[in-house]
Amino acid sequence: MINRQEIISFKWHVDEVVYSAKENGKNISRAQAVEILKNQERKHEATYGITWARVDEILNELFGIFWR
Repeated sequence: MINRQEIISFKWHVDEVVYSAKENGKNISRAQAVEILKNQERKHEATYGITWARVDEILNELFGIFWR
């Protein structure tokens, strides 16, 4: 039996990614934000976790956009 008190998870919403891009002068679509988060999930590196730096890298890899 899994003890739910022994599990943690982090949730990101597309709005966070869209908002951050906008705050950095870049407009991205919700679909692009979803792709960024899905890519983050597929290629998650447990050593570093989910970071804004990695979101930036994925944005550049997928869409050729730099924002920071």
